[in-house]
Amino acid sequence: MRFERKRFGVLGIVVVGALGWVSYEFEPRILNFDDGPYYSREFDGEIDQLPLQSHVELTRFGNVVYVLESRLIERDAREESILVLRQPGGAICWQKVPLKPDGPLGAIGLGKNRTRLTWYGGWKVAIKPGSQESGYLYLGPFGGFRFFYHSW
Repeated sequence: MRFERKRFGVLGIVVVGALGWVSYEFEPRILNFDDGPYYSREFDGEIDQLPLQSHVELTRFGNVVYVLESRLIERDAREESILVLRQPGGAICWQKVPLKPDGPLGAIGLGKNRTRLTWYGGWKVAIKPGSQESGYLYLGPFGGFRFFYHSW
């Protein structure tokens, strides 16, 4: 009898883990009628000289964990944004260019009042591209860029 309880406990943990993984991977895709997901590519240029458009502090339990910045860059005679994730001390975690194959995004503003912690410990950050409709950027629990959506 004791062996069966342990087996059921392990099976329960595996099932809960599998459901958590499926929810993490598909939650924004299933419950979302917006365009996307769209991704990004690394930006390898110097960003400290670029003008800051907006920023938002990403908190967990009231403590600032990361700061997400949107910095402006001029490309092909139009403004675009580079997204930068920093630790509170200023160290850069990543700097990315959001990509959308069917048109430019323009300058991206970050929504300070519409940023929330997700159930899995990541963040859902409201974005407002200058050349597209508003949407959301999804970050993982350790600050990784997952993807973004925007309304149509």
